[in-house]
Amino acid sequence: MELYINGVRKKVSTPTNGDFKLYAQGFGLKVGDTFEVRGVDTKGNKGPIATGTVLSSSSSVAYGLTANDAGLSATTITGTAGSGLTTVRLSIDGTIVKVGQIKADGTYSISTNNLIKPGSKVEVVGYADKTEMARKTVNIVNDEKPTLEALTIDDDAVKGSVTAGSATGFRVSINGVAVKTGTIAANGTFQSSIGKQAVGTVVTIEIRDTTGYNTFRTASVTVTGSAVVKLTAPVLEKMDGNYIVGTAPKGTELITIYENGAAVRTQNVSAMTVNPDGSFAFKAYVAPSATSVQVQAKNSDKRMTSDLSTALTK
Repeated sequence: MELYINGVRKKVSTPTNGDFKLYAQGFGLKVGDTFEVRGVDTKGNKGPIATGTVLSSSSSVAYGLTANDAGLSATTITGTAGSGLTTVRLSIDGTIVKVGQIKADGTYSISTNNLIKPGSKVEVVGYADKTEMARKTVNIVNDEKPTLEALTIDDDAVKGSVTAGSATGFRVSINGVAVKTGTIAANGTFQSSIGKQAVGTVVTIEIRDTTGYNTFRTASVTVTGSAVVKLTAPVLEKMDGNYIVGTAPKGTELITIYENGAAVRTQNVSAMTVNPDGSFAFKAYVAPSATSVQVQAKNSDKRMTSDLSTALTK
């Protein structure tokens, strides 16, 4: 590569991997001077000329360019551009792939067309008309969000997963307040005890990876009502000698008999008669000394335990 200042060749540089630097100190450059850069092949053939103009130091603001961090799956690249820039372009691996417009407030947004891949070199290039004036590398980060399981008022732990090996830890926030941290297992799964939460509570997980806590890798879940329906309370019909007769709802696996407010014995559905609607008719022993009887229906899922039945007084 050759550097020409005001038409005179001043410097030669050999590119490395397509990149080059031509130091121009000591050449007495002044604001407004023009310079040219042109490529030369091994046979001495000269390529097209790229022309630039020496700017004052105050021009750095006018041609300033910023680019916000972006995730691998980002659909747009955003940032700010100085007032001296007229357009911005997106370069991926050295090739201009998209042109963006600068808004009146100095911000810009360029579509990525889903062209960013792992390892891509992504840059935003600022132009004044047709002349490149600034170039900014975009920091591309992993933005894979954690997958979270649903949360109901019956749950006391938040659970989820990420791709195995992509992260080491996580942070839990409840309604926007960070409350605890945890470690992600080698297979990518994680869980953290948070206690039972009210309906509408928002639980957020932020993933920690090689870059630290990654704001691109967050996900939230909102606590909903119970996903489990409680069994209805058994219906007590009558006393038959020392036995209480009644009906337990469909889904019952056993009943607990209460005498004078205290649980005293159980009866499995295997000792009951199944009704056509799936409910169970039972006849359970009650001690002669008991003056009040109640029955509770239960399932192996403790969340389904019914309320106590209406008391039957002997």
